[in-house]
Amino acid sequence: ASDVYKRQTEFYETRYAQGYMDDWPLFKKQRVFEIVRRLPLPTSGIALDFGCGNGVFTEVLRQALGPSWAVVGTDVSRLALEQARARYPSCRFVEADQLAAQKFDFFFSHHVLEHVFDLPVALSRLDLVLAPEAKGLHILPCGNEGSFEHWLASLRRDGIDSAQGNRFFHDDEGHLGRLTTQDLRLLY
Repeated sequence: ASDVYKRQTEFYETRYAQGYMDDWPLFKKQRVFEIVRRLPLPTSGIALDFGCGNGVFTEVLRQALGPSWAVVGTDVSRLALEQARARYPSCRFVEADQLAAQKFDFFFSHHVLEHVFDLPVALSRLDLVLAPEAKGLHILPCGNEGSFEHWLASLRRDGIDSAQGNRFFHDDEGHLGRLTTQDLRLLY
């Protein structure tokens, strides 16, 4: 593994040891549940929670998709995966190198892409494990001009750091930048 990947992994191991993203508010989990329920997905398949952390949204996916779906979570942090396995035994949690044997019908990421050092590499690895007609949903902090957060950040002289991938002044220390809708489209 590259030095960058090792540093990123160590960073998140430390954070998860301190209770990072231990849970999300119920209204946010409910909102994701409702979005997933409304997606035009098949009645069964295998779903991947890419960057699952300690499994909170992997469990939300399992509930939203129903019993005909198998749900698998993966993350760079082994500690997060251990925590997820203990908390949500109805889901499966694996390290990324264990994904190659499966093809996923649906992928999901919740506040993950803004933490990834090399997005083209990460997304190409994700593509390798997707079924030909796979569907997906990325939920991430909005970097679009005109969004509330962009407007708020633009009120400060130091509010948007273009040298740091348009990172907003209030972003979490693990955020490496802000993607716009167009940025994400160009990556695919």
